Amino acid sequence: MNRYIILALFLQSCAVIQPSEAPKILKTLILGADKIDVSKSFYDEMEYSFANVRIGRLASAILVLSSVDNDLYTWLGPNKERIITQDGKVLYTSGLQHNINYLEFTSIDNYEYKSSYMLELLDPSAIIEVELEYLISKSKVIENFYSPVLDWRGENLYFINESGKTYKSIQYYHPMAPKITIDFYFK
Repeated sequence: MNRYIILALFLQSCAVIQPSEAPKILKTLILGADKIDVSKSFYDEMEYSFANVRIGRLASAILVLSSVDNDLYTWLGPNKERIITQDGKVLYTSGLQHNINYLEFTSIDNYEYKSSYMLELLDPSAIIEVELEYLISKSKVIENFYSPVLDWRGENLYFINESGKTYKSIQYYHPMAPKITIDFYFK
């Protein structure tokens, strides 16, 4: 009887995934999603500022800058993804597998070396306190974070160009999500 149940589940799953798609799916699971390379011609062809976003090994996309309001940058993706950043830090997400919303975040430019913020987790729902501590150099900001309630800790990196603008960030934005790497390209 168990064999028939397993066979039925297997046959049903084959109906959803076409056999021709199996090699591509297996390649993505083993090697990760193809990284989007931003060449000079790709950059030149883009009309607007954009961000090359990679979440872990399995998701990669180009998001276009939709608006800038009070130093909050809103980036939109092709599948209704939305990421809001400030100084390169992810403050809000929607349309991702795990989404967040920082409550009353102060710009990294106005940070103290140590501060604490409330982070709303949207998938699954919770509100947690996150303690942030900064180490600053001319070309990089290192943000060490810790959430006592989840014992979630790590290090986020923000790379800064000569004009003081963040051009790349590598950060953990949600305790259940892999790190997110964002390369910013401004026009």
